[in-house]
Amino acid sequence: FGDHPHSLHGVGWQRSWDVLAADESTITLGLTHAPDADWPFAFEARQTLTLEVADAPAAPASSPTAPSAVASAAQRPHATLHWLIEVRNTDPRIQPVGLGWHPYFVRRLGTRIQASVRSRWAQDASGLPAELRSHSPLDASVADLALDHCFEGWGGEARVIDELQDIRIRSSTSRLVVFTPNPAQHFCVEPVTHANNAIQMSDPLAHGLAALQPGDCASAWMRLDIGPSDAFSAAGQQSPDGLMT
Repeated sequence: FGDHPHSLHGVGWQRSWDVLAADESTITLGLTHAPDADWPFAFEARQTLTLEVADAPAAPASSPTAPSAVASAAQRPHATLHWLIEVRNTDPRIQPVGLGWHPYFVRRLGTRIQASVRSRWAQDASGLPAELRSHSPLDASVADLALDHCFEGWGGEARVIDELQDIRIRSSTSRLVVFTPNPAQHFCVEPVTHANNAIQMSDPLAHGLAALQPGDCASAWMRLDIGPSDAFSAAGQQSPDGLMT
């Protein structure tokens, strides 16, 4: 992929998906994959995305001591995106399967990432995971991070906070990849089932891959809750350590 020396992100994102069903809030997409040079196993995959939007409570009237931004933020709707991925092995052989998402977020001034993790894969010179090292929970400004790493022991919840939005990320997965390219105006917080390059490790199953028997299924889900920043709902106040409160 690109100028990277290794395969990245699987094949699903490089294929056309069919719309199986859709209404005003939910869409289900399907993919039937035949063995090819990119992936030598047959499978069927399905994605179901459901968007829920709820009106926020009416904002208080602005005043000289309460910036109008507070009111406009409070009036923005809250949204929740549920995203389910399912894969069924239609190949006659046992198939290694891993699932994940690669959501991009806008980097704004003061954007922070928070996530409870226990360890991080250090990389070798080619960018592959080489050594698992203990790591404290993530709680940092994106501007201070230089990451393209997989974290283990993720508790299934993360948070992206800036002056406009408070985004809660939840997932059934136990690993999290964080990508903070500089000086790009985006970054990624990626729930995944497995460590990068797990398929080439000595024990792929111990690092999150599933070995699907013919006809068996694997699934994972992610949920994004998006609302106005807590900084706005608290009239722009910040705690001494800079975290939105």
